[in-house]
Amino acid sequence: MRARIRPYHARLRQEIERYGGTVEKFVGDAVMAAFGAPVAHEDDVERAVRAGLRILDAIAELNEAEPGLELQVRVGINTGEAVVALGARPEQGEGLVTGDVVNTAARIQSAAPVDGVAVGEQTYRATSHIFEYESLQPVSVKGKTEPLSLWLAKAILDRFGRDTRASTRPPS
Repeated sequence: MRARIRPYHARLRQEIERYGGTVEKFVGDAVMAAFGAPVAHEDDVERAVRAGLRILDAIAELNEAEPGLELQVRVGINTGEAVVALGARPEQGEGLVTGDVVNTAARIQSAAPVDGVAVGEQTYRATSHIFEYESLQPVSVKGKTEPLSLWLAKAILDRFGRDTRASTRPPS
């Protein structure tokens, strides 16, 4: 199992860090990453969605390179305030971010379609001019009184609204 999961973890870390994210932890086949902590950028929300879309491509590439691997992924992205432990060492398993935004992101990830990037309302509002989205059915989740509105990130748009998904390189 470790031999199969190690390349998967390495590739996810590479794609997340490529966009300025920090891998907080791996739990089995799941990864928790933060954008905007410990280092913040003006466009962390956009970076997170770009990384999510790039992860879909990376998983497809891993599957293509090793027929029969058949990896699938669900990506959930949420935006909001979190408590950040600046002294945390995520590489040693110490938590970097906590709060409702983290718990909600986990719920969004669980509700995401297989091989899809689902985002919450704040993420959608902050990036709807950058990405093409499809509205998903609201979902009821543990810990929330109201159903969550979710959107599926489909592609990266440039300022003219053309599909630029092939160009998912990180900002310079």
